[in-house]
Amino acid sequence: MSATNHNLQTEHATLLQKLTDQEITIATLRTDLDNQKSISKESSRQTAVLQSTVNGMGVTIAKLKRIFASFQEHSNDKTGNKFYKEIKQEDTKEIPASKLNSSSQHLNLPSLDNNNNISLMDADISEKSSHLGSLLGFVGEKVGDTKASQRIKDNKTRHAGLNIVNSKQRAATNFVAFHAVLTPYHIDHLGDNDNIRFDRVLLNEGDGYHNQHGLFITPKPGFYLFSVTLATNYDGPFFAELRKNGAILVNLSGNGQAGGYLDQSSVTVVTKLNAGDEVWVVHTGPVDGSIFGNYFSSFTGVLLADF
Repeated sequence: MSATNHNLQTEHATLLQKLTDQEITIATLRTDLDNQKSISKESSRQTAVLQSTVNGMGVTIAKLKRIFASFQEHSNDKTGNKFYKEIKQEDTKEIPASKLNSSSQHLNLPSLDNNNNISLMDADISEKSSHLGSLLGFVGEKVGDTKASQRIKDNKTRHAGLNIVNSKQRAATNFVAFHAVLTPYHIDHLGDNDNIRFDRVLLNEGDGYHNQHGLFITPKPGFYLFSVTLATNYDGPFFAELRKNGAILVNLSGNGQAGGYLDQSSVTVVTKLNAGDEVWVVHTGPVDGSIFGNYFSSFTGVLLADF
């Protein structure tokens, strides 16, 4: 009985090992299949890209063929080609004298029986060749005129486009104005010479105001009007300055009253600015001061006239 159990256990272990090996083999095959699918997808994608490139080259070649055919159509002269073919044929074959004389009579030309008549024939051929050259030159001139006219039209179109862009740029920069406010309920812990950064930008034509630093950087030279309104916190004073390139334009101050009453200070100033000049509002005291926000404090500027 013990031997039978041992044999059964051995067979069971062998079957388990086979099943394990089969599972490993199946997993390997699945991995290989996934890899093949991925390779197939990549090949399909590359094939599509190559096909698109080939199609684009075909379109380009077709355009070049049309351009070349159009050029030949405008530059080649059928009459001239025929004339040159006739000259070539006459040069490569011998014509009996009887036919030359009959041809001369038909064309109202003198007979070719002496050197004088041959010279006249040469002169006539030279005259026709000159006429052909003039005709070909005329055709070339017309083709050149057409190309020149097209270049002029293209230049006018480009200049018109540039004028439109320049007009838009001038329209965008001729009008400069901004309006920014303080949205927090109050701004605390302001130190000496700290910029007051009016965070909410309600208007910024010309992109001159930068709320990250509270600076207005002049995009266009001219005469500007600035207006600043600051509100104190409850029961607290403040002192501030409107500055241009570090110089004081005007001072502001206020003192809130006990019992929950605010105090506001407003100033308006007109100044002349060059492009790149900076204007901003600075808190000058007290140390660890506070400004009331909640849309009660604002910073506004507008271009009155440029120069």
